[in-house]
Amino acid sequence: MLLVMKMRKIELGLLVVCFAIATLLLSAQPATAISWELAAETDQGLVRQYFDRDSIQWSGTKVTVTSYYIDERSIPQRVDYITAYECASNQFKDVKVDGQRVDNGWQPLVNDPLNEEIRNLLCSVS
Repeated sequence: MLLVMKMRKIELGLLVVCFAIATLLLSAQPATAISWELAAETDQGLVRQYFDRDSIQWSGTKVTVTSYYIDERSIPQRVDYITAYECASNQFKDVKVDGQRVDNGWQPLVNDPLNEEIRNLLCSVS
């Protein structure tokens, strides 16, 4: 009888621990942007660039933002970016691509209409 009572206590304890772990896992949600906005798209709408207004960070004439690019013609269709723009010199550099840090240096922002539109949106507010 004593053994049965100890086993029930252990089972109850395991159940409580499993419930606590499940609650933590279900309540732990990744930080998501709540204000994705369409910055620009191609004429056919197959390629679109979105940015997160809540992620905008200024440092002098430089602005950094989180964005993602959708190209329905390619795989993968979505690529996530953290990009910095230099408003004064019309340049940009990708800081992270799909979560991986990159260091391409500053590049002129030409012939990239979707990226240019984000820069124009951000830098016109400064």
